Amino acid sequence: MVVVLSFDEIILHGLIRFNNLTRWNELINASGKPILLENCHQGGLAPGSGQWQTYVKLGNSSYEHRLGYLSAGDDCDGSPLRNASFGACMANCTELAKCQGISFESDELSPHAPLAKCYLKSVVHFVPYDASNAHCQFDGSPNDCPYNLYRTSGDIDATWSSMLANAETTLRYNQVTPPRSRPVLEVGRLANYSEDRSHFGLWAVSSSPLILGFDVEDKALIDRVWPIISNVEVLAVNSAWAGAPGTRVALDPAGKWQAWSKPLGNGQHALLVLSTASAPVDVSLPLANVSTDFRGASNVSARDLYLGQDLGLIPTPTWSVRGLAPHDSRFVLLALANESRVHVEVRPTGKVLARTSDRFFGVTLDLWRADDAQYGAKWEALTAFASAADLRLVLGLNGCLGRTAPNAPLNWEEGLRRFLTDTARARLPVWGFELANELDETFSSLAAVHGISAWHGEGANCWTGGIPGVTDSFLDCFYTGYLLQAMATRGVATVMRQTLVGGDYELIDRYT
Repeated sequence: MVVVLSFDEIILHGLIRFNNLTRWNELINASGKPILLENCHQGGLAPGSGQWQTYVKLGNSSYEHRLGYLSAGDDCDGSPLRNASFGACMANCTELAKCQGISFESDELSPHAPLAKCYLKSVVHFVPYDASNAHCQFDGSPNDCPYNLYRTSGDIDATWSSMLANAETTLRYNQVTPPRSRPVLEVGRLANYSEDRSHFGLWAVSSSPLILGFDVEDKALIDRVWPIISNVEVLAVNSAWAGAPGTRVALDPAGKWQAWSKPLGNGQHALLVLSTASAPVDVSLPLANVSTDFRGASNVSARDLYLGQDLGLIPTPTWSVRGLAPHDSRFVLLALANESRVHVEVRPTGKVLARTSDRFFGVTLDLWRADDAQYGAKWEALTAFASAADLRLVLGLNGCLGRTAPNAPLNWEEGLRRFLTDTARARLPVWGFELANELDETFSSLAAVHGISAWHGEGANCWTGGIPGVTDSFLDCFYTGYLLQAMATRGVATVMRQTLVGGDYELIDRYT
């Protein structure tokens, strides 16, 4: 029987245990797949480390040379020898009956200069390590610099203290690329949901690989961690790259909280505030400590990445969190907001219930009937455009799809089945589906009861395509303002303007 294994990407872990890393890199490049090559397993070797030489004792005075080192521990008394010559180090091992070998860091097999440290080992636990191809030339060749991430720490266990200690190990490599690597996640194995979420957020903001380490066949566990590991906005922070991997920007002198930040480009920064206290704690962090982008700025907006909600402008130059629960965290996206953004207010209180978002632009589209001969090609072109423009398509499913004439009966089954089947077969990128297209008070109240974020997907003031000269004119702006405040008072999270293209209330004139 022949079994063919395929993969989209793979991580090769702890590769200092293999000698010929150049060959690994050649094989990986030939696969054409994205690969993560991890160097510095257990944090013992930093990028650019020198070569280690080992001599294993074979008899009273004979030794076998090996390229690598004898692992930590099992040192003889007086080890390591400091500033000793190569000859003196070997002579000491020869005279010491329990010494089984020596290790030292040097590019030379028999160094002439004194050795900073020479280790005398009582047990041979040898780790092969060839650093001959660790000096990158950055010439673009497949053989150059095979590693693209490296390990900064030892193994992790399912405790809060171990997780924090692992996070600490990245701090000395803040300015280094490629990304830093740490052990698999303990999400799902920590004490509670708050610790799981904070752990995942901390790995995300510091650009560490998100490798799950729990039993994926445990349904109850999957249900517990799914909102954490499937959060697309947190995942986006982890994968974003704007020149730095993310690091700690603040540490409470009393040790009750810490803050980590990662630049995302275009004046945006992810900020994770993490409680390390055993009781609720208040946090105040000057925005200038997060980034000089925010120094003196009065138009910094925030978005809650856990809840997926825009929080609006930050009223002071300080980011504050009140009563942050033990081992919990807040994860936000900070950005310089557009000065021309519109605030929607409901009077007489003047309380701001909603704001337009600089990060979100929602529109609906009048799609073609299923009997349109060009329907398939149009839909594929639309999804391709959305992917190229980094847009998320939310498609409204209603009875119009598949309808052959205005007075014809609704044909949900045929139209929807064809559309969904075609979309799934072609694996077209659709983010979600809108059920029906008119949001009334019943639906918005029902959403609130069940804790669901209600969206309004069709907000024109006239159906059947609008009224020429009215719904496509400046006058319609006043209705739109009314609509926004009405939806805000009902707790509707998102309002989409109907439509982008199509009908007489379109934002883009289809004729010009």
